[in-house]
Order: sequence, then structure tokens, then C-alpha cells
Amino acid sequence: MLYYAFEALKERKLRAALTILMVVTGGALITSINGMSAGFDNYVRDQLSSLSPNVLIVTPATEMTLFLGNRPKTTITESMVRTIEALPGVEYAVPYYRGQVVAKCGGRMQTASVSGIDQTKLVYVDPKLEIMKGEFVQPNDPTGAVLGSKVAKLDTDNPFADLGYSIKLEYYTREGGKQVKISRSFIVKGILKPVGNIVSDTTIYISPQVANSLMKRGGKYDGIFVVVKEPELNEQVEEEIKARYGENVDITSPEEIFSIVKNITSGVSAFILSIGSVSLIVGAIGIVTTLFTSVLERTKEIGTLKALGFSSRHVLLLFLMEAMIIGVIGGIVGAIGGIGGSYLLTSLMKLGGPMMSITMTPVVRVEDLVSTFFIVLGLSLAAGVYPAWRASRLDPVVALRKE
Repeated sequence: MLYYAFEALKERKLRAALTILMVVTGGALITSINGMSAGFDNYVRDQLSSLSPNVLIVTPATEMTLFLGNRPKTTITESMVRTIEALPGVEYAVPYYRGQVVAKCGGRMQTASVSGIDQTKLVYVDPKLEIMKGEFVQPNDPTGAVLGSKVAKLDTDNPFADLGYSIKLEYYTREGGKQVKISRSFIVKGILKPVGNIVSDTTIYISPQVANSLMKRGGKYDGIFVVVKEPELNEQVEEEIKARYGENVDITSPEEIFSIVKNITSGVSAFILSIGSVSLIVGAIGIVTTLFTSVLERTKEIGTLKALGFSSRHVLLLFLMEAMIIGVIGGIVGAIGGIGGSYLLTSLMKLGGPMMSITMTPVVRVEDLVSTFFIVLGLSLAAGVYPAWRASRLDPVVALRKE
């Protein structure tokens, strides 16, 4: 009976192929998204692992104003830094300045982040940061800079800067309603090893005092890395900070960052999975159409089969076999195509340019492949039930009279 069902599909090659293609598309989309989502989860975890689990990030909370837009509710000054560092359970409070600059060197230029931070404390904030060449800049160094690996680009055919090179940083701000450019030259005194973290790899690190001057911050920090003595004390320290500064500050932990990113990616994945589900539904409709049309075209054949002794159950199984063949082929090819699709989707993450590209590996789990296969197969069989039932209910006498 399986052979007979397969031969029936071969007689209508184009229609069967188009139906299978719709099923394959839905299965491949679902497999691709599952693989990309799992790979992105691992990528986010790896990105966040560079930040110590015992580090809280304190930044000014913002409020909406009528004419000035978002405005910080408070300013982070040296006094706040000292106050937070004195709290029970706090090991260090490491303030930082952060902004975007245009970096120029030897006729080449690129946009990069700049961070003004005490680099002797970076090991507590980001343990993965290691020097590949040179050394970290001391807090009182007015001209030294340390480049992230993607800024230096030493592993490319056109490196940007190496140890000892002079680079110029240009920062743009607004004064009196006009855009003002502030520039300053630095000597590259260190280059970091690649850590796979977009923020770290695309940042230029300079001393806090120089960053304050370059970006005209007037001693107002952009945030504080609060290094807690033990991760178990994170919640206690967070409550202490909130008790002192209330809603004027935002406090973020690595777990909260991951939770936020996870919610965003889950929403995107759910949206794309819904597209894959629609493709499967379209495929199911195609199966119904294909088999129902086949019933109409083969009415006389069905009457002949029944006259030769085929029961209604046999005819029902025959058409369900056709739906099963479509589902099996669609499920297998869709799963295989989905594996390739997951690599294609993740490769598209690298198209954001060398500074902002995301490099991750999809994770295709066996259980995802199996579940997708059975979803495709089950939907195909469900779509074939009605046409098969209609075929099984045909009166053989009436069917044989059909022209």
C-alpha cells in the first residue's frame, strides 16, 4: 500500500513537489530559528560572563521633561563614589566616563567607544580583559591609550594602530546650539587580547581625568561599577544604594541584563517562529488541496479498487499514506535545510561591519530536530484526514460511473 501511495504521488510530480516544498519551508524555518535562538542564548551568556557576577552597574535614572527631553535625575560625582564605596559589602566603587569618538591614525579613521576608567581596577570589573601588547595606562597618564582588539585590527590586512602609534580622538558635543569638535592625541601603550565581547573589543581606554576633559563632563561620571565582596551580597548592596538614592539611580546586575536580552530575543524568536508556523499551515492547506484534488481525479480508480475488494479502511489508509509520505519527506528535508538555514541566519549577524558584527555559532539540538519532524508529520497526517475520509466514503457503483 505504501508503494501504491508513492506511485500515486509520482503520477502528479509537480503538484506533489510544490506541496512538499511548502512543508519543507515551514519545517526549515522552525529548525533554523530554534538553532539560531539557542546559539544566541549561548552568545549572550558568554558576553555577560566577562562581567564579574559580583558587579553592579549604577547609572543616573532619567526623567522626561517638556522641552529638554530625557534628563538625568541626579549626577554621579566623586562624593557619591566615595559614599557607595563605604557601604557594607562593597569592595570597590569604580567610576567611569563613556562616549563615542572618531579615532584617526595614519590617514585611517573609525568610530569607536571611549572609556575613561581607572585601569588598575579593570581586573575586578572585567576579568577577561588581558593585555596582548604593552601595558595598561596608569590613572594619571595624560597621553596613554589602550585599544580593544577590534579597534587595533592587528589581525586584518589593514591594521589600524599598533603599539607606540599616535592616534587622534575627536569628540563632538553641542555648545550654545552649535556642534563643537574637541580633539586630542594619544600614544598607544597597550592592545587588548580579543575577548569576544563587543563592548570590550570596540573600546579605547584612557585615564578618567583625560576622559573628563575630552568629553567636557565637569566631573560628572556616566556610571559606577560597584564591585561587591561576594555575589551573595549583591541584593543587600543594591538595597543599601536604593535606600540612599531611591529612584534617582538605576542599578543593573548581570542577571538582569541577561533577563532583559532574553525577553527581547524570545519575542523576536516567537515572531519568526510564527512565520514558520504560518508556512506549515499553508503547507497543510496544500496537502488538503493536493489530496482532495487527487480524490476527484481518481474517483473511478477508487471505485475500481473497491470493486476489487478494497475496503473503506484500505482506501482511507491509502490516502493517509500519501499524506504521511509528504510529511516524512518534508520533515526530513526541512530539518536538514533548517540546519543550513541556522548557519545562514547567524552569518547574517556578521554583516554589521567589523565593529558591531556578532559572531556566534548556532546550536542545533537533536530534540529540536525530532520535535520539528513530528510536528510536520502530525500536521501532514491531520491535513490528509478529510480527503482520505471523503475517498473512503465513495460509493463504488457511483464511482465507476464517473467519467
